[in-house]
Amino acid sequence: MSTTIHDVVNKLVTRGYVQVPFEVHRIPEELISTASDTMASFIRQSRQFDERFTITRRGESEPDMLLVHRGAAEGKDHKSFVHYSHDIPTTLQKEILGRVPTWVSLQTLETELNRFIESVCFVLEARYPSLFGASLVPLFRNSVTRSIPYSTTTLRGVFYPPSLEQKGAKAHFDRSFLTAHLGDQGGNLYAHHALQRGSSLSVSPRTGEILLFWGVKAFILSRGRVVPLFHSASTLQYRERRALVRFNHVTVGKKVIDARTHYDETCRRLRLDPLDVYAQAYDL
Repeated sequence: MSTTIHDVVNKLVTRGYVQVPFEVHRIPEELISTASDTMASFIRQSRQFDERFTITRRGESEPDMLLVHRGAAEGKDHKSFVHYSHDIPTTLQKEILGRVPTWVSLQTLETELNRFIESVCFVLEARYPSLFGASLVPLFRNSVTRSIPYSTTTLRGVFYPPSLEQKGAKAHFDRSFLTAHLGDQGGNLYAHHALQRGSSLSVSPRTGEILLFWGVKAFILSRGRVVPLFHSASTLQYRERRALVRFNHVTVGKKVIDARTHYDETCRRLRLDPLDVYAQAYDL
């Protein structure tokens, strides 16, 4: 029996994350691979961190567009992100724009992802009309057409250079509404059973699949009825780590800067225990 978009949405609501097969999302693996290669090539061409490729969106407090570099000086793994969003071409200065490659594959992938995520939002509205108390489709459309601080949908290519010291991303929530993980190499993505120490489960999508899971904005908008996925990522020693992730946003009436802070604040406001509500949602 084939899987439908309704099956995917039902599993997402009841379990919190879902592996979406190609027959549902219909985004060619070749397009995803080309987009990842394009981002990796851009980082390799920018071998030395160049501040002119670091852009802070108006209304935000830290760079979140184009090239973002993190290093040991911040107490984190050495890694680089390429953040692609619809507002990059209108934000870049002309002299920078001339040094940025033509990212046709990214634009095409963005169009396909918008179609797919919009279909998920449409089914959520139709089958669970009271869950979020808002019209999701127009909220999502705003995030891919307007430059909204901390609510602009963004495609991320993340790259860890080969190293013995790399550890990977610590367990965290995403500040998105819905995250789409399009695949990784040189490591794995893990869903955690609990917010404290405990076991975890590898949920990296297989070739042709896309992993969907909730971010903290879904928790806020649903008043605690859907719970964001606490997840981490690992790296393999002496292997380059690559991953392609789409953070799909909606506005929730406030700036969501730190996901865990807003998760805890929402629990306090709703008189929920942060540990219990997560454990009940993710009995993996």
